[in-house]
Amino acid sequence: MKNPFVTNGYAGPEYFCDRVEETQHITEMLTNENNMALISPRRIGKTELINHCFAQPAIQKDY
Repeated sequence: MKNPFVTNGYAGPEYFCDRVEETQHITEMLTNENNMALISPRRIGKTELINHCFAQPAIQKDY
């Protein structure tokens, strides 16, 4: 049986849970060409959050 849970890599928005406010804020910052830094402990999901933000339609049309 194949594991149904994605444990590494970005699998798309359908598998990304919560972080709606963070996604909206980062997407707005990126589309307005602002600088930002994400700081949190290891293995919290910073990279996947960034990947999720770059998959948003607002970002896709700009880049």
